Amino acid sequence: MKRFLLILVFVLCFLTSSVQAKTIKVLALENFSTLSPSDSFGVQIIKTLYLNNGIFLEKGSIISGSVVEVYRPKFGNRDSHFEFLPNFLTYNEKTINISNSKMAANVLAYKPFHPLSLAGNVAIKLANFVVLGSSQAISFTMGATSAPKGTKFKSGVDRMYRDSFISLVEAGKELDIHRGDILILKLKERN
Repeated sequence: MKRFLLILVFVLCFLTSSVQAKTIKVLALENFSTLSPSDSFGVQIIKTLYLNNGIFLEKGSIISGSVVEVYRPKFGNRDSHFEFLPNFLTYNEKTINISNSKMAANVLAYKPFHPLSLAGNVAIKLANFVVLGSSQAISFTMGATSAPKGTKFKSGVDRMYRDSFISLVEAGKELDIHRGDILILKLKERN
């Protein structure tokens, strides 16, 4: 009962828009594709989320809502995403209607962050700053050495292209979600 009351307090704050924008990892509860979007979508909170004023969303809570808009991939490798409005919050088999809330949520693909990869990219950029053109040579070498025999040259050229600014000409990817995928949910105040 205590948790239910805490969730109820969260909903009241959700409705009064005192909650600031938060980015959280969630688990998809259904399949979704930006090529043929459905009208509704649901996610489950993976980790307890603490918001302002001691309010939190308990791990295992389910947020379901209506899909409002689907954003297509754009140039600059910006992937597709969509926005939905939370309608229901479910925890411990108790469902609360939050359709009057002033919050919206953007749903994006989750891309894990690797600190060693970032450090390697910074080192390559610094090498290019010292010796102009060295970043292309390093990228080519890294791609060629990691490829199986017979595809080393192609892999080196592909890696060199991916690491260059020219690759930003390409559009991003469509979002294809399967049940159980980890996603990023960006809660924000609705206009």
